[in-house]
Amino acid sequence: MKKINYFKIYILSFLFLGLLSCDKIEAPYVETINMCGEETESNPIRKILLEDYTGHTCGNCPAAARLINDSLKTRYCEHIIPISIHSGWFGRPTTDFPDDLTTNVGLELGGNGMSSFGEFNIQPQPAGIINRTPYGENLVLTTTETWSKAIAKLLETPPEMDIDIENTYDTITNNLTINITVKFIKAFPNNKLNLVLYLTEDSVISKQTDYEIDPPNVIDNYVNRHVLRDGINGTWGQSIVSGSIGANQILKRTFTYTVDNKYKEKNCSVIAFVCEAKPKYNIYQAEEKKIME
Repeated sequence: MKKINYFKIYILSFLFLGLLSCDKIEAPYVETINMCGEETESNPIRKILLEDYTGHTCGNCPAAARLINDSLKTRYCEHIIPISIHSGWFGRPTTDFPDDLTTNVGLELGGNGMSSFGEFNIQPQPAGIINRTPYGENLVLTTTETWSKAIAKLLETPPEMDIDIENTYDTITNNLTINITVKFIKAFPNNKLNLVLYLTEDSVISKQTDYEIDPPNVIDNYVNRHVLRDGINGTWGQSIVSGSIGANQILKRTFTYTVDNKYKEKNCSVIAFVCEAKPKYNIYQAEEKKIME
């Protein structure tokens, strides 16, 4: 683990010295094993949400992003849907890192690193949550070598449902209409399930600390992938099932949303997933679709 110079980021208490860290990711990042699934309308595949909790002053976070984009996406292809959530101490804007990539949703999930560590108690970064499902005894995985193992474990079980997203975007008004179809492959007796929609933007440029480049370890034009921008229907979504639902049943929902004009619409996507309502979090299926094809 690489030590952080806490004096440089003005941490004033020994409490933070114990809680904050920035775990190092070791090269190589690319694996040759290919576990891509072939999805068809009659044969849906399990899609897994990988939440990467990150921040622009976390010097080991770019290595985690490279692991996702150069290794895990190559290995698992459409099986995984990454989302980059800027939160915690390392995600806060500073004088030297003025771009604010945090969101209310991200701060609720991952905390601000000072007064709150969020719903998921995110402390060291990078940190990953795979389908909001514990791997072993841990929901938050702070050693990235476990990310692939957690994904592989989830892929042992066939999908319980399939999600389809149909986006209609008006480039004049920035209004987005989202039609969601959820087809249940198996029955769910006595479950409380929520449908959650997030907006992401790809290729967001900002300043980033990166310990794998020569001093001063800073990239001025770092490309952030899969950045969480907003919760379209809130942090925890809305109820879609409260009780029982049978196999082969189909539920449809329509949402309207206005995309902030500061985002590059061609790089924006809708991520939809069905999960258990709080206090459980387990995600059963996820899907991603660009707002503009």
